[in-house]
Parts: sequence; C-alpha cells; structure tokens
Amino acid sequence: MVITRLRCRGLSFFTVVIMLVLIGNVVAREEQTLYVVEGDAIRLDVEGFATLEPPGEPELAPRLTLVRTGEGDDTALYYSLSSLMDEFGNEFPREMVVVMAPSDSEWQAFSFKDGTWRSSDSQICFLTSQQSRSEVFISLRGEVKVRAGTYRGMLTSTYGPDIPIEIAVGPYTVVSGNPQNMHIAVDRGPGWYDADALQVEVEANHGDWVIIISSDGLFYQGDQYKDVPPMQLYVKSDELVPLSKPYEIRGNANGWGTVLTIELKTESSWKHPAGVYKGTILVDVHANK
Repeated sequence: MVITRLRCRGLSFFTVVIMLVLIGNVVAREEQTLYVVEGDAIRLDVEGFATLEPPGEPELAPRLTLVRTGEGDDTALYYSLSSLMDEFGNEFPREMVVVMAPSDSEWQAFSFKDGTWRSSDSQICFLTSQQSRSEVFISLRGEVKVRAGTYRGMLTSTYGPDIPIEIAVGPYTVVSGNPQNMHIAVDRGPGWYDADALQVEVEANHGDWVIIISSDGLFYQGDQYKDVPPMQLYVKSDELVPLSKPYEIRGNANGWGTVLTIELKTESSWKHPAGVYKGTILVDVHANK
C-alpha cells in the first residue's frame, strides 16, 4: 500500500511538471517577437497653409517596412491611427494622413472628411496573411491649415508593434495692406490732414508675429514748384508716430484673416504748396524670434 501511494504521488508530480512546461512554452510563444518594423522613424515635414497631394510615385513618400519573423504565423496586421496632438493639445486632422499598402493600389485614409475616401472600418491592412514582408508608404493630402508645431501620434495594431508618427508644420505668415498707394489733396493751407485708413490683413498659423510699416512720405505731384519736401505720414495711436522709421505692431493672434485698421495723418506746412501729394506705404511681416 505504501509503494502504491508513492507511485501515485510521483505520477501526479510528473503530470504537474509537464503542465508547467507546456504553459511555459505557450508564454514563450506569446512573448516572442513576431514582427519588426524596419526603416527610419516616420516624420513628415510640411509648410503651413500648403495644399498637399500624395506623390504620383509612392516611392517618393516616406515608408516603413513590416517584416514577419514568427515561424508559422499567418496573422494579417490591420492598423489604426491615433489622434495627432501637439504639446498644447492642438490636433492635426487625421483625415489628411494617407497610406498606400500592398493590400490596395490606391492611397487610403483612416477617417473621412470633405470627400476624402477612407477604409470602411478605420483600419488599413499593412501586412496580409500571405505576406512575410510589406512596404507601406505614408503621405499627406489636403490643406494644412493648422497651428505651427510638431504633432505626434501612433499607428496601432492588435497584433503588430506600435509605430510612432510625427508631423512637423512650419510657421506661415503673410500680410497684405490696402491701400498701399496713398494720395492727399492739400487744399486748405497748412495743418493736419486725415489720410485713408490702412487695412492690414494677417494670415498666420502661429501667434507670434511682427508687422512692420514704413513710408518715405507723400510727394508733391505738381510741376509748378521744385524741391518741395515730402509730407510725413503718422500713425494715430496714443501719440502720433512717424512712419519715417519702421513702426512695429506685435501680434499674438493665430488665425486666418486677422484685420487691423491703422489710422493715418499727415501735416502740411508753408513749405507745401497746394496740390496733390502721393506716396507708398510698405507693409511687411515676420515671425517674432
């Protein structure tokens, strides 16, 4: 009886050992690397306010290569795109990101907006079950009307490795002034005259810009008098500021169509005969560094 009981205990112990080994093999199987991503990190550099189209030849776009390393594995890898955010919480439109994978001969997007085609379930197949290796090209499509900055996100898959993606949007600043050509009729002797207000429109994808306004003044257009000095243009602010030196306006508005109205005056003296005076106003803008 004693020997029989010992044999039973030994059999039970052996069975437990086998079960533990099998479980260990399953864990090892789950933890082994089944896929790797080759190539540089995905980074797309674009200019602000650009209108983009994917290249006609996909090979010109950034790419990543997915390699299946697990033996006997035939899992298809479908990827989704997370939100793309900058450090301030601003979001880059996901519908602008398009990919071309071996599963389709066309560029595909992860989401839909304004007629952009998207995959039916917001997932795109990067690696089919029959493939051991695939190249996936990534590009952008649409108008880049977002704040300047670096946007980061992740391409994620249930079974495949996470793939980080980064989009860097450069600063964009454009300014226009109207009218640029000024004219004033001096018809009531020396004194102050109101000039047409200057409308300055700024388009920028950042909130740190400087407008610079300057003018050489208004010049006598007649031929009756010679050596008539120009009349100085002034900005009406808390005090009159001459435009003979660059006048700066520092802004912090990020947006499209920011309009500033700048009131102008000029002064004539006894040195300025009656007549028409004309001049040009120069308007420039740059990012404040």
